[in-house]
Amino acid sequence: MAEIDTPDSNKSAIPEAQEHFDIGMDFQKINEPGKAIKEFSKAIQLDPQFTAAYIRRGDTISALALARKSHWESPPIALLQCGIQFYLDFIPLASNFLRTGLWPRISGAIDDYTAAIRLEPNNAKAYISRANCYMRTDDSERAILDFSEAIRLEPNNLHAYNGRHLALMSKVRSLTDAGTPESDCKELLDKANTDYRKAFWLKEGFIERQPTQEQQRSQ
Repeated sequence: MAEIDTPDSNKSAIPEAQEHFDIGMDFQKINEPGKAIKEFSKAIQLDPQFTAAYIRRGDTISALALARKSHWESPPIALLQCGIQFYLDFIPLASNFLRTGLWPRISGAIDDYTAAIRLEPNNAKAYISRANCYMRTDDSERAILDFSEAIRLEPNNLHAYNGRHLALMSKVRSLTDAGTPESDCKELLDKANTDYRKAFWLKEGFIERQPTQEQQRSQ
């Protein structure tokens, strides 16, 4: 696969913005999402063209939205999945939500990924991340479009094929639940099975996995 010519979106030309981004990354690594979001937001405020700051803030908001769901359904599971510090950071955020009604929602993550795509249309990670958010809002149509665009940009991206397979199967389930005969979904099922096989071949090494754009930037 030819290397895609994209800017180094992990760097900002504004030192103060880069400093806040790096601090946010440190907070993200130690599972302190509230502090990470604040630092990424400061970076974006200082440099509205900072693609990686939008993506990382979107990642953190998306994780929080999942933690919120896990917390209310089963706090012990949320604790095991997210780590103790993440869970402790979750408590004041939940308290603030109950007091003010404000909480990082999945729509905020989608907005951040959309901003990143607008700044860097060839960023496959942003498409995959936004597609995963669409999946969590049961919007398989948009998810399929984003996974497909990621595959166009990175034809051997395991996560994109696996995600599109799940999105296609979700669409089939929605159609059959609405009364559509499964035989009428053959084309979608065939596409889903093709994606599943491609993901399997990539995972098992039968097809060489090319470095992703993000990996290329870090080299």
